[in-house]
Amino acid sequence: MFTPVNARLNARKIAVLSVILASSVLVTPAVAQDKTVKRQPTIVVTPTKSNRDIERVPFAVNVVSRTDKEQDQAGSIDDILRNLPNFDSAGGPRRTSEEPSIRGLSDRRIVIKVDGIRRNFRAQYGGRYFIDSNMIDRVEIVRGANSAIDGSGAVAGVIQFFTPTVANELRGSNKNWGMTNQVGYQGVSDEYNVLTSGYTAQGPLDVLGAFSYRDGNDIEAGGDGKISPSSSQPDNTLMKVGYNFAPNHRAEFRYARYYEESAVPASPFQPISVSNQPTKRKSGVTDYSVHYKLAADEGSKFHNLFDITSIFYKSFYDINSIRPLPTRRIDETDFTTAGLDIYNTAKTNYFGLNHNITTGVEYFENEQTGKRNGGFRPLLGDGKDENLGLYIQQETAFFGDRLLVTPGVRYDNYQLTPGNTALPSNEEEQFSPKIGADLQISDNWSAYASWASAFRTPTLTELYATGTLFPGNTLVSNPNLKPETAENREIGVRYRKDGLFTDYDNLKVNVSVFNNQIDDYIEQVIGATTTQFRNVSQADLKGIEFEIKYRIGQYATGISGGTIRGVNETDNEPLADVPQNKFTAHIERYNKDQTFMIGARGTYYSEQDRIAPNQPLITTTNDGHQFDLYGSWSPTLPNDATGAVKINFGVDNVTDERYNRHLAFLPEAGRNVKVQAVWKF
Repeated sequence: MFTPVNARLNARKIAVLSVILASSVLVTPAVAQDKTVKRQPTIVVTPTKSNRDIERVPFAVNVVSRTDKEQDQAGSIDDILRNLPNFDSAGGPRRTSEEPSIRGLSDRRIVIKVDGIRRNFRAQYGGRYFIDSNMIDRVEIVRGANSAIDGSGAVAGVIQFFTPTVANELRGSNKNWGMTNQVGYQGVSDEYNVLTSGYTAQGPLDVLGAFSYRDGNDIEAGGDGKISPSSSQPDNTLMKVGYNFAPNHRAEFRYARYYEESAVPASPFQPISVSNQPTKRKSGVTDYSVHYKLAADEGSKFHNLFDITSIFYKSFYDINSIRPLPTRRIDETDFTTAGLDIYNTAKTNYFGLNHNITTGVEYFENEQTGKRNGGFRPLLGDGKDENLGLYIQQETAFFGDRLLVTPGVRYDNYQLTPGNTALPSNEEEQFSPKIGADLQISDNWSAYASWASAFRTPTLTELYATGTLFPGNTLVSNPNLKPETAENREIGVRYRKDGLFTDYDNLKVNVSVFNNQIDDYIEQVIGATTTQFRNVSQADLKGIEFEIKYRIGQYATGISGGTIRGVNETDNEPLADVPQNKFTAHIERYNKDQTFMIGARGTYYSEQDRIAPNQPLITTTNDGHQFDLYGSWSPTLPNDATGAVKINFGVDNVTDERYNRHLAFLPEAGRNVKVQAVWKF
């Protein structure tokens, strides 16, 4: 039936498609020329908090660039990360419920940061990211324990999102201002999305403002049917104001606001049912932060001793869920994180060796309260936790820089205080040492090894939550939970070669093997009538992951994958939340001037039948596969002074395969035709 609402929606779709089509007919092809493809260093900061070539970091690290993200037209964070080895999502295709999993560990075992700001809140079955994928410039992912730098939660790894900066947006433009506009459409949820940003650098002052918006309906499931309800309308605002007092002296104020209205079941990672009724969820997250960086002037006698980075931040979470049936229920959650992280990297030389020494202090506190219909809120656990960490790390180069050794240690003290004064508080302290080494065996071969201790404090929900989990099943608090402690051992080899067979090819190989042993592993045990978070004496996770990429002239191909095995060694049973083994392969073709690319990708998920008998809700997951096509065209407009356009296009799940990822409880999204135009001037 045609209605005014449908008319408005159709008008929006026509406008989106018109912009994309108009952009595509305004372009003309550039002149082709041969280019030799050479590897450029990729600098990362997340693993060690000091700038380091990713090839010399003694840990498994991935970087996803903006080009990678735009090429996949990522509609969610899972779209950005899902092709990485041993990464998975446990929440299903609903954007609201995405839960990251690294090497078989999920939930608060992964530290998530946005521009250095901790994302400590985890909605009960309601996701952790709270940022629109269009607002992300790049992502750094550390796979493996990293508590010596990041403290509690870095048992599985760290995911850090970086938003755009004025310097990056203007790089290579020879201008002091610019704008980026983006518009796209995804057919699987009938969703359109827009992004607009403006930025300028005027002398020592620079300013960036950006806004993104999405409007999507229910997601089409693979094979047939809809994942209902799953509509969402998120918007994201970002503002940065920076001032350079001197070449090595900068302050930046950052404001960000994420707000999403979505239609989901009460437990959004599961299908709708009599006991899992539809709700309307409103999620708001507001960040305020000040970033301050000060280094000694070049030529000063202190030049190599002072390079201070600091961040002060506060985040406000306001999550409301309204369920109209069978009786009206309003759940309100307020969560606040406030913190600071201050560290200095000094470059010194003693005993004839070069050293980078990073010392720092980090403090953050979380406060959580909730109400249900204005009264007691079950399944949450009101309270407050405070965390203080002191850390030091040394990077030492031997034999020139062929061998880099990185020891470090962190001390943490934390206290958890329940809102219910009848329950006991929880206070602990923890040391987290690590050591890693990277050896450049030859010009092409390198190897690394690392040992790292990590820990995770129990969350307020795990310690203190009570109430009905689902009809007939009650959640029992456990204030005696101990923190998880882990020892992660890892070895890896890397091979890099430009000009392997011709002057126009290169090969890149990464292989790593890991073993993560966790004491007092916290597992949710769901019984017939009660559910409780309990410590497992020891859990053991081990696996292998690999990435192989080869490019010759205008062609690029690659394959990656990972396997994981997780065992509850107390009962000699499989761990409950270990994902499937996953393997991905792709092939791409570029034209000679790199303005056009088309590619294909296939992903295979193996069967997961290693299920613990005491987890009645978790069943065997069959194998599945997905085939995607994607491409981009970045021609030059007739008027170069106006700007440049890039058209991205693709089809995800071309065969409309119906399959589930383990622990998602929902089928994956079906065939998704996507198109996007990016205009920068």
